[in-house]
Parts: sequence; structure tokens; C-alpha cells
Amino acid sequence: MTGHDDIELSADDYRLAIRPSLGGAITRFEWRGWPVFRPMAGSTILDVGCFPMVPFVNRIAHGRFTFGSKSIRLSPNFPGEPHPHPLHGDGWLSDWRVERLDAGSLRLILDRPRGDWPWAYTAWQSFDLSPTGLTIELALRSDSDRPMPAAIGLHPYFPLIPGTRYRGRHRGAFATRPDGLPQRLTLLDAPAEWFADRPIARCSVDTVHANRDGPLSIAWPERGIELVMHPDPIFAFTGVFVQPDHGFLCIEPMSEQTDAVNQQPKTLRILAPGDTIAGSVRMEVGLLAS
Repeated sequence: MTGHDDIELSADDYRLAIRPSLGGAITRFEWRGWPVFRPMAGSTILDVGCFPMVPFVNRIAHGRFTFGSKSIRLSPNFPGEPHPHPLHGDGWLSDWRVERLDAGSLRLILDRPRGDWPWAYTAWQSFDLSPTGLTIELALRSDSDRPMPAAIGLHPYFPLIPGTRYRGRHRGAFATRPDGLPQRLTLLDAPAEWFADRPIARCSVDTVHANRDGPLSIAWPERGIELVMHPDPIFAFTGVFVQPDHGFLCIEPMSEQTDAVNQQPKTLRILAPGDTIAGSVRMEVGLLAS
């Protein structure tokens, strides 16, 4: 079953729409009419509210890395303009198919043979919407006959208005180059709030935080609304991107750091043939406590 239209789910105050043919992306996520993910204003993958990242996350430097005895080279994949570093895997640029649909849930599947990414894999996304929130599960299985580096993540876009605040405790943060690649990791003795609860709309940030401790939250005081995300432990890294003039904020639960295949010391997750990694993120929206 393949669709080129949105599939819509609803549960009390929540509304959710997913487009399988557009990267298996979420095109609408609302609570009481408030767009929890940014409203989709265009028609491309760069206009959606959230997309999956498989089989790698964030950037791979110039698309080149060595794995075992093999030298791997990936092609640039950013839609519409040149970009030196392949981004976010290839699931976000693929047509997913519907495996299961019922009143409150949707499960998508993506079968990828060997190609530019030289390992075959299967990925799944499950969306479960209830009156208490949304749970997104992402899974990745290696269908290759040899070990495969692997990572999973979600890339949501949130509305950015002047008072928007972000909270997320982490022990570390990567300093990054202008092209988004990591330079060095700063580790604290204990997890901390790196933005000190100041309005994030005043910041210019493109980084990844490490060693997450607890939930992630975004508050819109002007609307009196707060989103709390509860990622599974596998999502130990959090991508943070904000530019004040973009009108959106990205807070991205990820299983690995940027360019994990090239970083030292390597903390890379490796799947043996037939192995799977999976994780879920629970999202709950409510009124901001006064």
C-alpha cells in the first residue's frame, strides 16, 4: 500500500498528518489548534514538520569514511542546492509504504537495497496517537551480509516565536565549524541546562549535545503551551539548530553524534547482519504551569 496523500489521525485535542510518499514525514502535528510542529507551507521535504533519520544522522564529512577495510564515498544528498556533506541518511528522501493503519496508529516501512549507502536495510516508523500524546518509534534492521554502521533519529521543526524556551539537560556539547562538523567535545562534571532557560530565539546555534539526562521540553509562554519529549535512552544525543530569522527551532533526538563514522575515539553503533536498533520518543503537550 503506497499513498501520495496525507494520512490523518486524531485523538481528542491532537491532530496528526503523515505523508508516506514524502520521506514518511509528519506534515501536521497540532494540539488544540496550536502547531506543535511548524505548519507545512510548501510541498517539499524541507517544508515538513518532522522527518526520520536513517541509517545515519546529521552530517558525514564530505561523504567519506573507512569502515573495516572498505573506503566508502556517499554522494551529496541535500535537495535543491550543493552541500559538501551528505545529511540525515536517505530515509527522509524515500517513499515509505503503509504496513498497518487503524484508528489511532500508523506503521510505515522502508525497504532499501544496497545503493549509494552500500548496505541493505529495512526501517520502520510507528506513530501512536492517543488523548495523552504522540509516541513515535523508529527501528532499523541490517539486511546486509556484513556489519553495518547505524544510527537513528528524528528531525522535528518547532515554531520559533520571541519567547520560545528550550530545556534539556546534557553533560556535553560539541563546538562546531561553520559547516556544522564537530571540532571538540566539552564535558561537564554533571548534566546541566546549556541555555539556562533563556529565550532561545535570541540564540544562533548549530550543535549536538551529548549524554542527555531526562526529558526535553519546549515552551511557548506567549501561548501558554509546553511540549515535553521523553526519548528512550538510545537517543543519548540531541541536535540543536536555531537561527533567529528562520522562524523554526530544531531539537533532534539522535542515537549518535554528528559524523560518528569519522570521529575519534569511535563510539559508533555497529549492526551485525539481521540485527536491529530501535527507539521511541513520547511527546506530550499541555498548558504551561504558571
